[in-house]
Amino acid sequence: MKFNFKFSNLLGAVYRKGNICFTGDGDCVISPVGNRITKFDLRNNKSETFPVEARLNLTSIALSPDGLTAVLVDHAGDALLCSLTSKTVLHHIMLKGRVRCVKYSPDGR
Repeated sequence: MKFNFKFSNLLGAVYRKGNICFTGDGDCVISPVGNRITKFDLRNNKSETFPVEARLNLTSIALSPDGLTAVLVDHAGDALLCSLTSKTVLHHIMLKGRVRCVKYSPDGR
């Protein structure tokens, strides 16, 4: 058996609200799909689901201006700071209550 596989996409997954984000070059769209995020490459017609997983369905996502990190927030208000290059969670933040919107400042701070 082969245990070293690469998770590429969610088959039959549905979009459940949440915002979508375009990358800086406009070639890709990042969208919440359940408790994960999927990157759709519009130019090459490919998609990739990241191995990063939240506890609940994601409601808000924001990309940093440089496109290297993203903030993902779920229904309970738990936020994940994720690296889009290594596809890992950098930090987990538990917020008080629900979050309706999240956004980076224009300078990335």
